[in-house]
Amino acid sequence: MKTIKFIISILSLLAVSCSDSPSDQVKELGSPVNFMILLDLSDRLITQGQPERDIEIVKAVFEEFNANVRRNLVINSRDKFQVIIAPQKGVPYSSSDYENAMFIDMGSLSSGVKLKNLVEFEKRLNNILQELYSKAYLGSSTSSYPGTGIWQFFNENLEFLSGKNYDNRLVVLTDGYFDLEDYSRQLPEGKRYPTTSFLSSVRNKSDWKKIIESNDLGLIPVKKEFSDIKVFVTEINPKYDFQYESDMLVYIWEKWCREMKISVTEVLVKTSLPQTTNLLKSKLSANYVSDSKLISLAK
Repeated sequence: MKTIKFIISILSLLAVSCSDSPSDQVKELGSPVNFMILLDLSDRLITQGQPERDIEIVKAVFEEFNANVRRNLVINSRDKFQVIIAPQKGVPYSSSDYENAMFIDMGSLSSGVKLKNLVEFEKRLNNILQELYSKAYLGSSTSSYPGTGIWQFFNENLEFLSGKNYDNRLVVLTDGYFDLEDYSRQLPEGKRYPTTSFLSSVRNKSDWKKIIESNDLGLIPVKKEFSDIKVFVTEINPKYDFQYESDMLVYIWEKWCREMKISVTEVLVKTSLPQTTNLLKSKLSANYVSDSKLISLAK
């Protein structure tokens, strides 16, 4: 009887071992992650310390990307990391050159060079960001900064930068306003606009949300397929001294993303840099289910 039990145990172990094939292991890894960061290099850079904050936030997102690559073994990684500059006319630098320098696709690299390229990319990222922000700072006057097209990016670029069969995570660094948009590219549709200028009609009114909802005010939803993209907006920073300004900006962003059927949206108001980077990294590393409820990986 003992001999029979022993044989059954051995057969069971062999069955488990055989089922743990390379293809099964790949399935367990899930979809590769595409980390995208959109930079709003508008007059928000006038705020003291903002360029330095942006650089540290980008580096924090890269740390999460790096951890994700190494978590699933570097040689297996098909993850992507890319920094994108929101469309802006007349700037004294080549946006495409900087975007190319801040892009790495692990899936396009051979196994033998993946780790080497990842380490080298991390080493040069800070210098590239420092150089970019030095050129992007155009002085202390708002009028010195060309319009920045966040709406335009969502409308014209996002669907091409996101990848099919990828877990697409877009981090947007912006103060929350669309004030410097190129309005000529998109006319208003009813009471929907490509700019947040409509907020002036409800500012200083305690029932601002009710007014927005009853009048269907808001940003024009981009008519593209974004259901496979998670959006994380950070550095929301009010320009106006209105009690509910932060609440309005968060609400408008969430409303806009919800109307575009973006599955997950997190909008974070500017706080201390350590709190911001820690919170953003926790959001990026979280596991989201289909009903958009957050499940902590720590559980």
